[in-house]
Amino acid sequence: MNTKFALRASPAPCATELALHGLAYLAVGRHPASLFEPRYHAFARDAYGADCCATLEEDGGVLGARMAQLDNTPLHALPAAIESTRALVAVARDPRAQVDGVHRATLDGCLARDPEGAEWLLCDLALCARAFEARFESRVRPAIERACDELEPALAEALAVAPDLARFRVSLTAALGERGRGFSPRWLLTGASGLWSPHTAEHSAVMILHEHAVSTAPSHEYLRAEWHALVTLAHAIERSSLRDAHARWLASLELTSLALHAAREGLVDEAGARAIAEARTDRADHLRSLSRG
Repeated sequence: MNTKFALRASPAPCATELALHGLAYLAVGRHPASLFEPRYHAFARDAYGADCCATLEEDGGVLGARMAQLDNTPLHALPAAIESTRALVAVARDPRAQVDGVHRATLDGCLARDPEGAEWLLCDLALCARAFEARFESRVRPAIERACDELEPALAEALAVAPDLARFRVSLTAALGERGRGFSPRWLLTGASGLWSPHTAEHSAVMILHEHAVSTAPSHEYLRAEWHALVTLAHAIERSSLRDAHARWLASLELTSLALHAAREGLVDEAGARAIAEARTDRADHLRSLSRG
């Protein structure tokens, strides 16, 4: 292992990857936590085979509709609830059992709002778990490891922007693509570059910084945490070599709804919210004009 850099990413565990794989088939509409992505589906069919995708393709519409109707946002924590495919298969057989390698409180949160839908998804994942693990290890994990190597210089720059990142575990996955996730305690994930998504290692570093800013926000309420992260990272990254990658990421976001809700909550005035919603190339400058508080 290369020990040149103080912070290094590693591939997410297979069980985490499998849970993200399942969530990527749930068509939940424009929910900000949605992982539904046809480009990933094409990659997955090639990498894992039809037997790891067909059932999820068939059930994803129904399960996604249930998830959206019941607002089962806690189900997005499933990737952090199960440590191994063996544990996943065991808990799919008996979702209420005490199983080694299962974070019971997190899984109970996933099950609470829609037990039938969550158990259905667990069963779909268990059916393909053995084949998925074999193909992940042989076909996908090596590519993620290469992405971890390529991320090291950008991650070192991210650490300079936010030294507190040294307290966090950083993982790359195939399923997340350009997106990021933050799980408790202190675990940040984003998509590996060089697979199915065209994003760069610098983009991955920006996503790690954003998820870190969300995770360390004073409030855990979604709107306030996201708004805090957008504003504080725009300030923190201004003199970093990641500044341009950050600006490109901001330009790609649909921020109208978030900005208008932030204005309603008094986090920004209406003129500032409109400017951020309508801006593209200078979005970071608009965010930097706001107070970090």
